Amino acid sequence: RIYSRRSLPMMMNISRITPLLIFIGVLVNGFSVASAAYVIDDNSLISSKVPAPQVRVIEDKGGVLGIEQLKNNMELFGPLSALGELKTDYHYWLATQVENRGSMDRQLILDKLPNWDEFRAYIIKSDGSIKIIDRNQSAYDSAINPSVENNLATLRIDQFESRYAQFNLAKGESVKIVLSVKADYHFKHPDLSINIADFPKYLELKRQSLYFEGILLGAIVSLLIFSIYNAIIFRDGTSVSYALWLLFSCLLPISSSMLDGQRLNEFFVNASDLKAVSYT
Repeated sequence: RIYSRRSLPMMMNISRITPLLIFIGVLVNGFSVASAAYVIDDNSLISSKVPAPQVRVIEDKGGVLGIEQLKNNMELFGPLSALGELKTDYHYWLATQVENRGSMDRQLILDKLPNWDEFRAYIIKSDGSIKIIDRNQSAYDSAINPSVENNLATLRIDQFESRYAQFNLAKGESVKIVLSVKADYHFKHPDLSINIADFPKYLELKRQSLYFEGILLGAIVSLLIFSIYNAIIFRDGTSVSYALWLLFSCLLPISSSMLDGQRLNEFFVNASDLKAVSYT
C-alpha cells in the first residue's frame, strides 16, 4: 500500500500510544473484576472459596483500625495480589461483596479455620448498617458453648451462641463481608482467603465424619477385646501394656467433651431431664 506523507506521522503516533492504551485497558479490566460481587446461585458449590481477584485486603500493623473507620474508606483496600508475605504479628482486613442470585434465601457461614489466632467477621448491608456475626469467641469456652458442661436436653435457645460466623442472605440481596484476622504464631495460615458455605447442607455433609469416627472406634474396640484375651492367656508385660494402651485409647474419645457436648451424652443424663423433650 502507498500512504501519503500526512498519514505516516499519524500512524507513528498511534503506534506509540498503543502500548499505553493496552496497559490502561488491563488496569480497568482488573479493577472491574476485583470490584465485582461474588455471585451465589442455585448451581454454586456447598462450600467454596471466594476467588482472589474478588478479595481486597489492607494491612493493620498495630491492630488500630476499626470497622466504622473502614466502612467509609473502602478505597483503602488493595488487591490481594499486591500483598507480600503474611506476617504473624500483623492484623489484616479482608473485604468482598457477595450477591445472592439464587431462587431462595440462603443461610451461609464463613469458615474461619483453626489457623487464625484472631477472627472477627462483619456484614455491611446496602443501607450502611453493620452487623457483627462473629466476635472471636472460643467454642471451647463453657461460657460461650454451655453444652460443654450441661445437658443438651435442658438448654434453651438463648443460652447457646453458634460458634460459626453465620448470616442470612436474602434472594437478590448483596452485602459486603469484612473480616479482621490475625495469623497464629505457631500455625501460620497458608493464605488470606474467604470461605463461604451453605450452612444447612454443610452440617448435613459433616455427619459423614461421625460415621467414619464410629468405624474407627469400633476397630479399636475389636483390637482391645483381642488384646485383653492375649493378656489373660499369655500374662506377659507386652500383652498387658498393649491392652492398657488400647483401653485408654478407647476411654479418651468416649469421655472427652466436644463442641457439641459430652460424647455418648445419652448415657450420662438423668431420665427426669428428658420429660419435656420429645423425639421423632
